[in-house]
Amino acid sequence: MTVPILSNSDLAAYSDGLFEGVSTDAPVIAAVSGGSDSMALLQFAHVWARKHGADLHAVTIDHGLRPEAAAEAAFVAGICAAMGVPHLTLAWDGAKPVFGIQEAARLSRYTLLDDFAQDIGAGCVLTGHTRDDQAETVFMRAVRSADGTSGNAGDGRGLSAMARETTLLSGTSIVRPLLDFSRKSLRAMLSDMAQPWIEDPSNFDETYERVRVRRMLEEDGKLGGQLLRLGKLSSRLRKCQAEAAARYLKDHSVAEPGPVFRLALPADDGLLDHPVFQLAIQVMIAVAGGQSHLVSRRRLAPVREMIAGFRAVRPGAGILR
Repeated sequence: MTVPILSNSDLAAYSDGLFEGVSTDAPVIAAVSGGSDSMALLQFAHVWARKHGADLHAVTIDHGLRPEAAAEAAFVAGICAAMGVPHLTLAWDGAKPVFGIQEAARLSRYTLLDDFAQDIGAGCVLTGHTRDDQAETVFMRAVRSADGTSGNAGDGRGLSAMARETTLLSGTSIVRPLLDFSRKSLRAMLSDMAQPWIEDPSNFDETYERVRVRRMLEEDGKLGGQLLRLGKLSSRLRKCQAEAAARYLKDHSVAEPGPVFRLALPADDGLLDHPVFQLAIQVMIAVAGGQSHLVSRRRLAPVREMIAGFRAVRPGAGILR
């Protein structure tokens, strides 16, 4: 999607499409860091909220990792005040990990946003992820899938792109309205509106994987589009497998307090290695353990051995508990 430079009068026309399906029956939260992507999101969301009477709130997360963060949050607060949008800064307190800091920051960010959503009764959090973020994400997932570090190498699901909408365990929706927009087009729009934004210095720090990938994609004009196409195909595969696994669990499993599951096993032992059956097992393990992520497929070998042993002791048995 190529987005022209927009003026204030054009924002409303684009906003209706961007926020299609977002309910105005409950407060809506926009995650605004002050960077160009989130500032563009704020502009779109503000126009949409005024037009449709939505109760829009802006939230900035101060991760406590840079001394400039407080001033950046104050910058966003000032912009929001001028727009009449309630703003709150939430802090990530406590000790920070030495390794995996970006992933830890991401998890803390969603936790803080989700907690605030629960506090005010919001059903939706808007984020400013762009098509550039999408391409970067697919590339990094492809690397992990290729070297086996994703735990699900070769199944194709790990290459899927970010969905427009995902749901947290609490039920809060994360909506990404700007996935069809390039960062360049959003910055052109903000410049035309004379709306400044903040350049986070960490976006230039090549010790971070995403920054290195971003630089590489900027140098290769075709790779980004190829990654986006790969992500869309993988997303379709992921959806098909998820729907098939859900049908299998609905037809062949029973949940009991615990939670404990009784599962009807496939009649053919060869189907134990079928991707849909394996995904169903992964989902059951995650639900039983209260986990937000699936156990890696590499770790299912003991489960398969347990099933084989179960059938050896009870030939013909088709129920595993």
